[in-house]
Amino acid sequence: MAYFVIIRGPSGIGKSTISKELSKILGAYYIPIDDFLEKEGLDNINEKEGCIPVKNFTELNKNILPKIKSELEKDKIVIIDGNFYHKEQIENIINNLSYLNYVFSLKAPLKVCIERDNKRQNSYGKKATTEVYRLVSKLNHGTLIDTNNKSINQVIEEVRSYLPSNILKLNNLTSFTLNPKPPYNFDANMHKPSHFPSSDNIWEKGFYWIGMIWKRETLGLKIENLGSINKPKIKFNVYSDKKLSKEFVDSLIFELRWRFNLDTDISEFCSRFKSDKTLGRIIEKWEGMKPIAANSLYETLIIYITLQNASVRRSVQMLESLFNQFGRKILFDNRTISTFWEPEKILKSSEEELRKLKVGYRAKTFMILSKQFANKEINELKLRKLNKEEIKEQMLKLYGIGPASLQYILFEDFYILDDLVTIPPWETKIMSRLLFNKESVPSKDIMNFLSKFKGYEKLAFHYIWEDVFWKKKHEHIAWLEKEIRL
Repeated sequence: MAYFVIIRGPSGIGKSTISKELSKILGAYYIPIDDFLEKEGLDNINEKEGCIPVKNFTELNKNILPKIKSELEKDKIVIIDGNFYHKEQIENIINNLSYLNYVFSLKAPLKVCIERDNKRQNSYGKKATTEVYRLVSKLNHGTLIDTNNKSINQVIEEVRSYLPSNILKLNNLTSFTLNPKPPYNFDANMHKPSHFPSSDNIWEKGFYWIGMIWKRETLGLKIENLGSINKPKIKFNVYSDKKLSKEFVDSLIFELRWRFNLDTDISEFCSRFKSDKTLGRIIEKWEGMKPIAANSLYETLIIYITLQNASVRRSVQMLESLFNQFGRKILFDNRTISTFWEPEKILKSSEEELRKLKVGYRAKTFMILSKQFANKEINELKLRKLNKEEIKEQMLKLYGIGPASLQYILFEDFYILDDLVTIPPWETKIMSRLLFNKESVPSKDIMNFLSKFKGYEKLAFHYIWEDVFWKKKHEHIAWLEKEIRL
């Protein structure tokens, strides 16, 4: 089966070692971009841009694309490695080759990349490695692979888990358009930069891809923005492995309207606080931003449990281990992503087997929670019809769910916009900086400050919170990086 793989990342992360070894395993044709740049005399850095300009890469692509195409036509696999800090470079390759493709972004702390570069015979040096790291980190493209504290073989196996053989291909397409209540900010709703990265979804401006299990069917969703904030219109492209019945699609539409929060009206919030000193400028940027569930309640709780008492990096590692063990990879619209699993699947494992995935005490929580859902002790559809206090009562019956997780559930899954009764320590530190410009203030001071947004306290928190993480996508915020530790 012919396809090509792009492995990108900063200098010193191990791209070449991984790509060469993977090429041997798969019998693939290997193209090291850096070597070809040097050979063609296109590796000159533009002093004004501080990097090799995109035109050099486009010129190089003209030279290597015929060879790549020739290998693909022989039904071979092609593996390409490079920094790929220009999005245009990636898109130029993909758009000129009508073949299945996979893009992997390797990630590791800067310190690790510098240390690895220093060990090389021909080191680029700390300054160059740091600059390339900065450029590469600006662009998140394809599937993220965290290489930190992993062996070369572990990274290769993780990459291989996304490649054809273990992947469910979804080729049947059903499409329809839905109109959310305005205002609705597509990108600010589909992508929450404060959420940790995971392989079960992909966001690009105006597009969102995610897997979904609905009525035992595994689906791939490609969601497109066709409207504006005040005249929203969304196209849902549903990929499946068989034709879907009208009854199934009707039930799916009902569910999608809930999961992507198409019907909550926040126009009063936006108009009432558009002149507020704190919120005004943020609403101007993100008007129509709402919480969205995207996942089922069970899946969301799995995410919350991985977040408990763990750094963001640790949470990412745990969730990806669970995906690899219990989920599956799906291929649709030329994208490969992970999906969650039915609760019953975890119950086929033992707590000891779960602990081998390095999830710690959470193994017991996953087992008990999965059993509660498998036994239908919780009915998500019925919960949506209850009031706040009734939902709280039912949620606290679930094993491992405390006040902090409950507050997330109420806001992100049931769209209750006023419930702000506790703030976790790390969120307290970040909000202290944003609201009081201090390293830390008591959480009650933050809640008192937000009480002026009566009826929307948690939504106001959400706007302030997401705004700084959107900033982080475009600029380095040292104190925030320290708190996140991704």
